[in-house]
Amino acid sequence: MTGQGRDREQLQALWRHRATRTAVVALALTALVTAALGGFGRAQSAQKHPQSGAGARVDTGALALTPLRAWLTDAQPGRPPDRSGQRYLVLQLRAENLTESGIAAIAYLQQDLVWLPDGRSGERRADVLLRADDHGFDVTLQPRLPTTLDLVWKLRAGERLAPGTAWGTYRRDYVARTYLTGETAWIQQQPDTRLLLTVDDRTGTATP
Repeated sequence: MTGQGRDREQLQALWRHRATRTAVVALALTALVTAALGGFGRAQSAQKHPQSGAGARVDTGALALTPLRAWLTDAQPGRPPDRSGQRYLVLQLRAENLTESGIAAIAYLQQDLVWLPDGRSGERRADVLLRADDHGFDVTLQPRLPTTLDLVWKLRAGERLAPGTAWGTYRRDYVARTYLTGETAWIQQQPDTRLLLTVDDRTGTATP
């Protein structure tokens, strides 16, 4: 059997796994729902969302997120300063997977927590997600096991942080039967909570 044939069989076997198939459906539906809602900025103009801060646990349905601290730096966590002048915004948080599976939890986090550059809109997902303890990229959120992570955004050339730096979280709810496959899934819903944190300026210094 050729390598291409083996790869095809492995993909088919993976797709037959119910949990994997359900995760793919959930992520596909996330894109559809987010597009229909217009994202965090449009929702903010229609209603005022609750605000939270450092140390407060926020339940988003599929995840529980506790933002711990945020900082501006010229070095990605665990790495030396970037000599090109690249700067990074880092949000450290404790994430807990409230679902029964660890397969899609990290993808939920990447999609459900966004930086709001102007404090209310223009949402951007993290460019990099790392474990806070060893700065590794191999991150899995096992059910009910709190994990401390660093979410990293690469600032654009000349970009400055707006007063009152904010992030936004999306709600994600359990759906017993999706309309695409009839299977269960955790589907992203409307924007939920704004996280307001003070950002420490650590440019020119080593990161923890």
